[in-house]
This record gives sequence, structure tokens and C-alpha cells, in this order.
Amino acid sequence: MGLFDWLREVRDQRPPGWASALKTPERFEIFMTLVHEAFVGSGLTLNPEDVAPGRVAVLTPQGPKDLLLEPLAKACSARPESDWADQIDAFVHAVCEQLLIPTSSSTVSGEPALETPVDPARITREAEGAVASEQQPRSPRDDLRVQLWSSRGTSWLAKTTIPSDALSVPLAEGITAVLMMGEGVWNQLVTAGDLAALSITPAEAWKVAVDNGLKERFELKLVQLPNVSALVLLGNGTFISALASDVPRTCAAVGAPFNPELGTLVAMPNWHALVLLPLKPGLGRNALTELATLVQKLHNYADAVSPDIFWWRARQPLVRIDPEHPPLGLAV
Repeated sequence: MGLFDWLREVRDQRPPGWASALKTPERFEIFMTLVHEAFVGSGLTLNPEDVAPGRVAVLTPQGPKDLLLEPLAKACSARPESDWADQIDAFVHAVCEQLLIPTSSSTVSGEPALETPVDPARITREAEGAVASEQQPRSPRDDLRVQLWSSRGTSWLAKTTIPSDALSVPLAEGITAVLMMGEGVWNQLVTAGDLAALSITPAEAWKVAVDNGLKERFELKLVQLPNVSALVLLGNGTFISALASDVPRTCAAVGAPFNPELGTLVAMPNWHALVLLPLKPGLGRNALTELATLVQKLHNYADAVSPDIFWWRARQPLVRIDPEHPPLGLAV
């Protein structure tokens, strides 16, 4: 079962959050089919597992870019289904033009290609009933995000060598937190030069990036396991797991009580999920095994980060734990 299937079960067969505007599973299936056809028709390689979480990685002359599908879903929801194919085709061609991606053909059935590219940001405004005019001013700081690179990851970033001038910090064993800047429907690594242009220090940038990540749309679920309950943050955006870069603020933001001395167990299975287990005395070893099974299941989805569980404590780095042989001091 893939990520899309599992989330569909959790949400009682409703479309995933990023496509909630489509309302029904039937309309969502139609939308997904048309998206697949539009990408294939443009000569782009499309991995269905990538599309399910609401984004698809495309290769551009500037490197991999993350194309988000939520604006497109909102745009289609505001139009009759008979218009969806044209809407999606226009969107795909417009993005290809803006990102300088060559497509297999610039004409369809002898008709001229689109003369006016579609602005993906404008699609969102129109779908929300906003006036199709100039977008309201937006600070580049609003696009700062923290993202995770992992030695065992499956995202496009995992296949990228992080440049030496990119802002990054080791987060946990095999995981590096990197600073990124969103640009509409794609994201790019941030360098010290980029921050200088924003007149912001690296320390301020990391804080702003976490703040922005906490504003991402996600669902907070209490997953009841036989011997323990874990908090799982699920979202269709790609920055959910990166909230592990600031465990205290994330726990506070979602109302998760935690003891700074006992700490919190943290897992970053994929870009779209973060698992938190605030510790309290008496946690059994069976609970750790159950948590590991949950994390592994989430790790098997798109944009995988790590199947490991880490122990966060105040003023200490994240430490990887073995559920079968927990370290001394862990409350078991």
C-alpha cells in the first residue's frame, strides 16, 4: 500500500488535503488521470507515487524543481469538469515555459501553442475567488523553509550533492537540515549570498524558516498503538518532517506536552510526516517496537527520509536509538 492509499484510508476515502477542493474521490481520480496524461503528453517522466502527495519533481536546466499541484486542484475545482483537461494542459505547458523545460511538442493537433503562459500563482487566486490582478506584495522571507537531506532518502534532494556554499547543519545521524527558498511552485537551496540580499542573518533565517514551516497545512493525528499513543503530523507539503529541526517549538505549536529532561522521541520517515512521542516514565520496550513499526510503514512512502527513531533532550543533539536495545537513561 502506498502513501496515497494509506492516507485515503485514514481520511475515510476523502481526497487528500492538498486536493480537498475537489470534494469527492471520483473527481480526484479524474483530476489525477488528467494530470498524468498532461505530463506524459508533454514528454515529461511522471512517477505516480510522486504525484500522490501533491507534488512532482521535474528536471530543469537549473536542476530538479518541486512542482506543487494544490494550486491546480483549486483552479479545477472552480471550473466544470469539461474544462479540466484544457486547464491542466495549460498549466503544465506554462510551467515548462517558465522553467525552460523542453517538451515533446509545442503544438497539439496542428494548433498553435499557448501564447500567454499561465501564472501558477494566479491560478490559486482565481480558484479562491480573488480578483485576477497583480499579486499582493510578498516578502521573500515568507518563502524560507527548512528541508531535510538524508543519506537514505528518496526525494530529489537526496540525489543532490549539497553545494559547499548552501546553508546546512547536521541534524541527526545521516540527516542534514538545509535552508531552502520557495519560488512559487518550486524550491531551491539558499546560500549566504541569498541571505545577504535579504538583509537577514543565518540565525534569523533559520528561525523564520521554522516559523514558516509551522504555518504549513498539516493534520495532527493521535495514533493509538497497543502500548503507546504517538502524535503524527501529516501534510501534503514537503516541509513537515523538517519541523524536527526545532522540537520544542513544534511540540508547543501542536500542544504536545513534553518534559525537557525526559525528552521526546522523534521520527522523520518522509517529507510529509513527522512522528512525536513525548516521553514519560514507564514507557515499555514493546511501545518502542510498535513505534518503530509505524515509522517504517511511513518511511516506505514517497520522499522517504529515515526509518530511524531519535531521542531529543534539551541542550543535546538528536540521538538515534535502537528500539530493541534502548540506551541507558531512556524511560523504559
